[in-house]
Amino acid sequence: MGNLVQKIAIIAISTVYITACNSSTSPIARVIPSPSVSPTSQFSVTKDTPVDQLPNFISGPWITRDATIVPPNGFLKTISFNITVQNHTSGAVSDKDAAKWGEGAVRNILWEEWADKNLQLNFLSTNLADNASSGHIYTDDRAFIQKALDVHGALKVHLLVPISLSLIKVADKTNQTIAALGENPSTYAFIITSKGPQNITLNYPDGHSEILDSHSSSETFQNFIGGLYKQDPLLGNLWFINSQVNCTSAFLQTVCQ
Repeated sequence: MGNLVQKIAIIAISTVYITACNSSTSPIARVIPSPSVSPTSQFSVTKDTPVDQLPNFISGPWITRDATIVPPNGFLKTISFNITVQNHTSGAVSDKDAAKWGEGAVRNILWEEWADKNLQLNFLSTNLADNASSGHIYTDDRAFIQKALDVHGALKVHLLVPISLSLIKVADKTNQTIAALGENPSTYAFIITSKGPQNITLNYPDGHSEILDSHSSSETFQNFIGGLYKQDPLLGNLWFINSQVNCTSAFLQTVCQ
């Protein structure tokens, strides 16, 4: 099995911090462009903003994606990280593509965090994972978001940080077991190792808070993330998830090594 290693080093146009905080949703000024100028070139969204505070030509594409919040211009189009992507596909996937797919996998995690802190329940369910698999993916995230919505609260989110990615070609036997678990089979999958801390806190309207999930900085986790690379014109290139299983599962322990 090949073990070609390629470093991803991408200069961020818009730096994304893993530690998330609740964004302000103050209205921003509407700009009426002159007829000779493109509307989008005259309007800048500088922070997470509710769709009903923006003109339709800005909010429309996000509404069709089941979002109620529009992120800042260019958010996550280019991301900043430096993670080793190990290509274990024996040449079936080039090192260049493995690195590109790895970038998509990290972008997925960052969109997940954005959806959590902005309570984007429907967006999370329909844009980052295959619809047939979405019932098995992001279950904790959806539960946290729903709880915050129910009490009109807000989530403060700090997710696990990915520290290594290994791309593998999934064996037929592994896919059969994946399918038996109700997940969709994949030709390729990432083994993603992530490190704490992780903290998700629900802040209630009356000022008190509740810790919903917490992992220390000494904890690491490995997950099998099956899927496919997807070029998304709105969200940026993604690793579109169709299966997600913790590597502690007995049948995956050898696969994840």
